[in-house]
Amino acid sequence: AVAETGMIDIMFQVHPFGRAGDPKGEYTLTISSESDREKLLAICLKLLDAGVKDILLRADDFSDLSEQDRLHYRDKASAHADLLGELRKNINKKGFPETSLVFCPPYYEGSRAFTEPEVSQYYEVLTENIPDDIVLMWSGPDVVSRQITRTQALRFEKIIGSKPLLWDNTVFRVESDFGYPYMYAWYMLHPFRTSYPSDFYRISKGIRFNYGCDGSRLGLIANIVLAQYLWNPGGYEPERALRDAISLVAGPAAVDAVLACAEEIQTLFDLRHSPARFLSKNTCPEESHFRSLLGELKAKSADSALAEELEGAWYSHASTAEAFGRISEKYEKLHDDKIQTFPVNLSDWQTSVKGDWRAFSDGEVIRFTFPYNTPSEAGTYAEAEKNIKVPPTPTGRYHLVFMADDDYYDEGEPPEAWPGFFYKCVLIDGEVIWEEDVHGMEPPELIMIDVSEQLSGHEEVSLILRGCDRKGVTNLGVQISFSPFLLVR
Repeated sequence: AVAETGMIDIMFQVHPFGRAGDPKGEYTLTISSESDREKLLAICLKLLDAGVKDILLRADDFSDLSEQDRLHYRDKASAHADLLGELRKNINKKGFPETSLVFCPPYYEGSRAFTEPEVSQYYEVLTENIPDDIVLMWSGPDVVSRQITRTQALRFEKIIGSKPLLWDNTVFRVESDFGYPYMYAWYMLHPFRTSYPSDFYRISKGIRFNYGCDGSRLGLIANIVLAQYLWNPGGYEPERALRDAISLVAGPAAVDAVLACAEEIQTLFDLRHSPARFLSKNTCPEESHFRSLLGELKAKSADSALAEELEGAWYSHASTAEAFGRISEKYEKLHDDKIQTFPVNLSDWQTSVKGDWRAFSDGEVIRFTFPYNTPSEAGTYAEAEKNIKVPPTPTGRYHLVFMADDDYYDEGEPPEAWPGFFYKCVLIDGEVIWEEDVHGMEPPELIMIDVSEQLSGHEEVSLILRGCDRKGVTNLGVQISFSPFLLVR
């Protein structure tokens, strides 16, 4: 909900739907329950009495219906429409007809509404059954939309039958050990760069920026940058705005030192969450270098709190730097025994997919992805295959060296995590020589497999990289990456 406080709107968000941390449904709204509706209304009325003007009801990311609601309603859209209509009616009845009721639906990114029949059907049912004055939120064509065109906005407006309120995730920040969540790593100290159409104010209900004032110095810098954009979009220059914000917080002399520290941390962070990239770069920030940059910052700025935040950000992942240091040393030694290398440019590989998997490469890794909010079937996959000529080896032995990673970090058993579904695999001539469940966040490691039996006596073999589904999921997205390969004796 939003209360007026001078120039700043403060948002209090109501998110009453099923969450991953509530497996028993103890804190999940049952829409068909009269007592649950009364509790939600009581929360809203308390806020309205305190001066709140707008209410935002969120069903994004976690929007499961209770078991009772699944039996009571035809579908999720019908349930949400019933709740919104009832809440609108009761808010009006209690004397707050001017209140704006905003709803963030579960399918808030526009690309899904454009391409998925299930999502289009959800919006068709929802918009037919909610009051016309309820505002729907939209994050643009993606969850994090760096660019929004007029065509995209008008297309989404046509789907929902009204102008949307933009939910801008490009400045998203939450408190964490690293100052921002892993999925938005580029927000360490990157300036605001979102591009809107010039008449966006005419074709939308406005913008809500999804970011937090967490009290940190890094958060303050990010907020100053955004404020500069909002103050004068036409004259906004991203890099200059960032340097100006750092200057205001840390002092003019410290700007370059702050940016240098942030770049080291950013690189370390990127490697932690995609270790497979390391074998393309074979370089990692070193603690001694970071300490020297931090010393330079402390000498040039009186803002000790900012230096402490940057130091804390580094040391929250220092073990990663140490691990890559060991991997680098081992990898360099293996190069002395190198027989052949296999880059991961897909122009040299043959890809195939089954189901909703995708395969692509950015030159540093081969990547397989499966989307969230998408049911799958056991046996679906994405893979890349390359026929390799078997070179001679003076030792009679062959070892395949590589790194692999994924972005599914949850560990444990259901409902905390879901092992046994997605796997990453390496095959030679159809035989699995290595595989690993994506479950959990493994430390970075150099994988070395003895493939002498598979290669000896052959002139050519097929090397296959694969991401696959063993059981079938309802909503479990994943991204799997493979590094370049090294064949050593």
